[in-house]
Amino acid sequence: MTQSDNSNKSESFPTWKKHLGLIIFISLISFVLLICVITNPTLEAHRQAYNKYYYSHFHNSIENYDIGLSKEFYREARTLKTNRKNYIFFSITTHNGKNVGFGMFGHVTINKE
Repeated sequence: MTQSDNSNKSESFPTWKKHLGLIIFISLISFVLLICVITNPTLEAHRQAYNKYYYSHFHNSIENYDIGLSKEFYREARTLKTNRKNYIFFSITTHNGKNVGFGMFGHVTINKE
């Protein structure tokens, strides 16, 4: 091999090494986004989180209203009004059209109103 053959090989070989940091960065970001998509909470998870929050903060006020309707009726009524806006990587809990929570990585957080 001559000197010029070695220099041609060394110039073409390390091109991917020049971009190794960028390749690793893009791979990590892609991995995190994939995890976000896979673990985005379901509608049922949003409804359970809202019901849990609502019950823990307002259950005494429901018991004070004795108008002949059961607690299950109230829970079902709240559940039907609770929805989610799915943004692929995360989701937002809505109740009566108002944003009340946020879901990501399989966890739903309800905002304190």
